[in-house]
Amino acid sequence: MQDLKVIVKVVSGCNLRCTYCYAGNYHSRLPYVMSREVLERLVRESLSIAPGRVEFCWHGGEPLLAGQEFFSEAISFQNQYKSPEHKIVNSLQTNGTLADEAWIEFLEENDFGTGVSIDGPAAMHNQQRPFISGAGSHEQTLQAIRLWQERNHSIPILCVVSSTTAKHPIELFEFFVGAGIRSMDFLPCSKINHSTGQLFDGGVSPQEYADFMVEVFDQWWQLDDPTIRIRYFENVLQGLLGGQPTLCKFAATCAQFLTVDTDGTVYPCDDFVGEDQFAFGNILETDLKIIDIIGNKDLLLLDSSGTRF
Repeated sequence: MQDLKVIVKVVSGCNLRCTYCYAGNYHSRLPYVMSREVLERLVRESLSIAPGRVEFCWHGGEPLLAGQEFFSEAISFQNQYKSPEHKIVNSLQTNGTLADEAWIEFLEENDFGTGVSIDGPAAMHNQQRPFISGAGSHEQTLQAIRLWQERNHSIPILCVVSSTTAKHPIELFEFFVGAGIRSMDFLPCSKINHSTGQLFDGGVSPQEYADFMVEVFDQWWQLDDPTIRIRYFENVLQGLLGGQPTLCKFAATCAQFLTVDTDGTVYPCDDFVGEDQFAFGNILETDLKIIDIIGNKDLLLLDSSGTRF
């Protein structure tokens, strides 16, 4: 394996209670931060199995709950175990509510590519992404985006499309453009609630999501502004024009992706975290190189719907 993308579940916990959060078990316990032992082994073994480009995607829960010391230690381990041939990339996805000037400066100084999750105007966002108290989080999230923009950075955003917001594609797109956002992506709410085993009430059908994306595409195309980027559309166009898409769903392979949960359990990707039947092993018990070999064999047994034969 030359390149590797590792999605790291830094914290099992969050300060929000998003209505569609698939990690329902986060809601029943205090946040738990990945241990130093798991962090070091994760970094060391990831670099040992991929001699080329290694991207660490720091996720949660809410990863900023881990504190700056955690990420400073991660960088220290990367510097300790990397070789001259390695290209290490760090990216982080946050809800933005904890991102103050100090955090933004830390992330910039250490070259973390950062994205913020926001679900549109205040009414839509607050309905789907409240704090634990039930209060809306839109003001704090938008303030974080503005702090980045004041530093001349166009922060990319992720918007989850629910059955409610799918009815307002033009309003969502115009809100993001009006807020000065130049890089965005729209993810369908199609996860299963691990607490109930059922699809979320706000989930969108394939047809609803397709209709939404067609409307957004038409608005984006008509605007004809090359500074406004939508990752999903760029990947589709890259594939149609003979290029190599970057999103795993278009790349025709899962082999270069791994997800490591807070306790060190390894899964094929973020979609299967918490589902024991898809766990490849734990890096505290088995070398990641062995897990990766087992995982690649198991991926051959997955059909396109994610069902193991």
